[in-house]
Parts: sequence; structure tokens; C-alpha cells
Amino acid sequence: MNDDIPQLIGHEDVQTALNKLLDAGKLPHALLFHGAKGVGKRLTAEVLARRILCGAAPSLMDTGLSYDESSATYAQMAAGSCPDFYTIEPAEGKVSISVEQIRNSISQLALSADGDRVVIIDAAEDMTIAASNALLKTLEEPGSRIHLILITHNLSKLLPTIVSRCRRYRFSQLNESDSLHVVKAQMGEVSEEVKASLEVFKGCPGQAMAMADKGKLAIDAIEKALLSHKSLKGYDILEITEKLNQQKIAPMAMDFLLAKVARMAVDQAADSPKMSILYQQLNKYRQDMDEFNISAQLTLEKSLHDVVSSM
Repeated sequence: MNDDIPQLIGHEDVQTALNKLLDAGKLPHALLFHGAKGVGKRLTAEVLARRILCGAAPSLMDTGLSYDESSATYAQMAAGSCPDFYTIEPAEGKVSISVEQIRNSISQLALSADGDRVVIIDAAEDMTIAASNALLKTLEEPGSRIHLILITHNLSKLLPTIVSRCRRYRFSQLNESDSLHVVKAQMGEVSEEVKASLEVFKGCPGQAMAMADKGKLAIDAIEKALLSHKSLKGYDILEITEKLNQQKIAPMAMDFLLAKVARMAVDQAADSPKMSILYQQLNKYRQDMDEFNISAQLTLEKSLHDVVSSM
């Protein structure tokens, strides 16, 4: 499809299930897409939004989610000017979704036409408590033909009352073939940097592309540190993290380190649970970094120290 968003690849089970609900006119007002970062949850939500607002593609040969590009609404969505479609995510420079963002978007949709309207919330775990409670009220008393699509990378961080009011769809990591297909569709070729990232972010091509595109320095720094772990001292770790922080890629380096430890945990699971325990600890550091606005440099420094000490 010629479109402003990439081709949707994989997740045939989710696409089929959503298509059945759409065809039967039984799509729930609230959906929750959950799974690892970079597997295609946001893209699926955007394609679904177009399907809801633009209608199905005329071709009956397409068994996946599709939409009518000839629709007048499609042109509005492609231009980012559709009054019936909102995406809510943390504002630039912010780590949380505010209650004002939730209230304003819902209020604006309530004032628009009586037709279908769609709100994508990405990522739902980034909502403040007040924002979560405001959303909960909407979930309890949804407006007519308003569809909410929540995206989360961490289901456990959402209020149980929000989860219980949504139809959940779990997005598995993509297989190797689909991951490569995604990269080729979006980048045209698979560079050596992307290949290296795919080895770490297995099944999560979105993360692999983001890391390879913006974080080669982060990858190189972490890989070099782990290779020289036997001789790495505290001041070396401090120097590494300071440089990454100055280049504003410390969060990326933290994500890469976390993915590396996850891969090490899988590889060593049969021999020792040590890396699995370490991964859980580092994952807690990463979550605290976002939740409590802890310095990315300090989080990475502590994490890298823990990893080196465990190797």
C-alpha cells in the first residue's frame, strides 16, 4: 500500500482476530496491545485506526488489516489533520502522560462528529496516576463510537481496573524472517549495524532499527566495556557513562545493556539463574529511571557495574 505509515508485517493472529470483530461490527470500545518494544504494536494500532475511520480496502484478497486509501478521511489522517483521530504520548521533554492530555483529547473527541473516533495512547504505562484515573472514567462510561487503543510495553504497570476494561492482545516477538522483512521495508537494506542490533533485540526490529540508526556509539561503548570487563575499573565505568550522557544516548545504552543481559540470561538459563536474577534487577533500575526521573547516567553506571561484577 502507498501510505504515510510502513507496511504491517507479522502478527497475523492479531490481524485476523481484529478483522473478525470489525466484519461483525463487534469491535470493543477499548483495546490493549501489550508486548515487547519494537514488535509492531504502534503500527498495528495506526493501521487499525485507519481501518475504523476509512473503512476496509475494496480488495477482498487482503486477509490482514486493510483500509480504503480513497477515503477522504484517509487523506486527512495522512496529513495529520483528522479531527476524529488523536495520539496521546508524553509531550516533548516529558516522561509521563499528563491528566490534561487525557482530558483534553477526550473532550475534543466528544465535541466532534457522531461518527467513529479513535484515540491511541502510547505508552499507557507512562500515564500519571491522575491521568490513569481520568482514563478509567472514560473506560467506565465510554462515549458513543469512541475507540481507545492502549499500547503498553509493561502490562504490570497499568492499573488492574484499566486492564480489566480492555480487550487484550498480546504481541509476540517476530520471527527472524519477518524481522528482516520489516527492516528491508523501512530501510531498504539491512546494514551491519542493524544486523548486530537484531542479534540483541531478537524479534523486535523497531528497537533494532532505532538503536542502529541513533545508537551505534552506545552499542560500541557497551560492547567494548563488556569485552574488557576483567580489567574495567570503577573510574572506567564512570568515564564511559559520562561520555554517553554527554552525547544524550545514555538511555539507549541502558536499553542495549538490558537487552544484552536478557540474551545472556536465555543462553545461560540451563546452567545458572545468575543472569536471570541480574536481568530482573537491571529491569527494575530501568523502570525506576522512568518512574522517578532518575538520571540515565547514574542508572547506566550502576547497571554496568553490576553486570561487570557478575561476569
